[in-house]
Amino acid sequence: MRVLLTALVPSHLMPMVPLAWGLRAAGHDVLVCGMPEVVAAAREAGLLTRPIGPEENETARLARPGAIARPAVTGPGAPGEGHWERAGRRWEKRLRGYLDGFLALARDVRPDLVVTDPVEFGGLIVGEALGVPTAVHRWGPDTVTTVLHERAKTALAGLCAEYGVDAFPDPGVIIDPCPPSLRDPGAAPARSVRFVPYNGTGVLPPWTLEPRTAPRVCICLGMWGSQAVGQDGDRAAVVRAVGEAVAAAGATAVLPFPAERHGDLGDVPAAVDVIDRTPVGLLAGACDLMVHHGGGGLTLTALHHGLPQLVVPQDEPFLGATAELVEDRGLGLAIGDPGARRDPEAIGKALTRLLEDPGHRQAAARIAGEMTGLPSPAALVSLLEETAG
Repeated sequence: MRVLLTALVPSHLMPMVPLAWGLRAAGHDVLVCGMPEVVAAAREAGLLTRPIGPEENETARLARPGAIARPAVTGPGAPGEGHWERAGRRWEKRLRGYLDGFLALARDVRPDLVVTDPVEFGGLIVGEALGVPTAVHRWGPDTVTTVLHERAKTALAGLCAEYGVDAFPDPGVIIDPCPPSLRDPGAAPARSVRFVPYNGTGVLPPWTLEPRTAPRVCICLGMWGSQAVGQDGDRAAVVRAVGEAVAAAGATAVLPFPAERHGDLGDVPAAVDVIDRTPVGLLAGACDLMVHHGGGGLTLTALHHGLPQLVVPQDEPFLGATAELVEDRGLGLAIGDPGARRDPEAIGKALTRLLEDPGHRQAAARIAGEMTGLPSPAALVSLLEETAG
């Protein structure tokens, strides 16, 4: 079986990598296509790649202030039709930049299956245009992509027609690494897969195998948050506030961050050990708590290790929704207020509570147990074989 796999940004690709490995181990061919930053991440994972689209860093573009609209997708404060019309125009503009190349590649490769993340709409259009079955792979706790998919049916109807597609298509199957107990009841039905942490490759730091003399906090900004540090200064202020709170609590912290960009962080408290970019999955097992920006992959990585979480989201609905989920389910705490997330005292109170109160850790451990019982990515290969026919 030939599988063409695509993702909008590297952080959406990461949860799909174990499934790609499972397909390869079963003897199937996998080719990852996408923007240059996506194929670079895929090459690091040992997968074959082919770039399509503009030489643009989509993660950096999305992290810029004002790059995307900020209101909640559903519920109070949900955007009106004008918002969705503007979003649809952005989606169409992005797709027009590479859809011809994507389609040409697919015609050459002749895949039996296209696997895509939920918001890389081109994968669904290309699959439908060529009569190839499709699978959507979610990236983590998901409260919005079902809504976005329904909106895309209207926004991209004209573009689909240009490519001989009668209507924006639904996937043949949806794969979800989020444990069922945490799923949004409004999300489209999906097949469960066990989340296997993959955050890139790296070297296991020796200190992760040594006994801890004090509580250790893992601070991770994710790809999106790391890009934002040098653009609006807020992430750097958050890091400093967390560092001061960690020191006051008698703990230590580790922050993986690209070495060439350490200067963007400014003066970091001594309690925070800023190291070069290292997969957070290598660090989490040697930590007692994770502080992060609300990314789905980081949320599931923390849960995989049974860690309580402090989520300090950016002003972005996807991330804020994850923060609310973590707090509502007793898995951690969230600080979304722009003033509080820069306040060492507010962060310190949250850190102390999470380190001292066993309730959040016990809740995280229960979810970790649920995740362990889900089918592995390798076990889902037979489902994809059936989907491909």
